[in-house]
Amino acid sequence: LVKDILFDFLREGGSVILTTHLLEVGERLAENIAIMSGGRLIAEGTMTQLRSHSGQAAGSLEDIFLQLIHEEREGEMVR
Repeated sequence: LVKDILFDFLREGGSVILTTHLLEVGERLAENIAIMSGGRLIAEGTMTQLRSHSGQAAGSLEDIFLQLIHEEREGEMVR
């Protein structure tokens, strides 16, 4: 029911900012996705763009998130 209301609102030209820790929800509902780590934006784009950026052509948002967070943390250890 809530998803139907949101989709109707979007079809009418509205915008919604959704924050979630449920990555499958974000993957299903979002046109554009931002991934944050430690309060910093580390990636943003459509699922297609995030897949391309991560090199995971068929990866889920969870797969991409885990890869990017791992890379981010490795980079912090090197600094």
